[in-house]
Amino acid sequence: MDEITWNEVICLIDRIVHEIRMALSHELHLSALALALTLPDTCGKAEYPNEDYNGVRYKNWCKDTLEDKVKRLMREDIKAANF
Repeated sequence: MDEITWNEVICLIDRIVHEIRMALSHELHLSALALALTLPDTCGKAEYPNEDYNGVRYKNWCKDTLEDKVKRLMREDIKAANF
């Protein structure tokens, strides 16, 4: 497979995000979710182009990008629940 350029990756991510928003605007929640779940794979391929295994790229991208955000949101939820 030919190497993908950063410009192509950005265009693909923009298209995916646009289509997620379109699906949500039409209340196609499962379609939006399915598309959203492709983002870590797409972004992981861009971030870790030399990693051959998709699962490793997916996990690494989620850990590096989302882990701190998810932990912060969970802390905020706990604070809000405790008033």
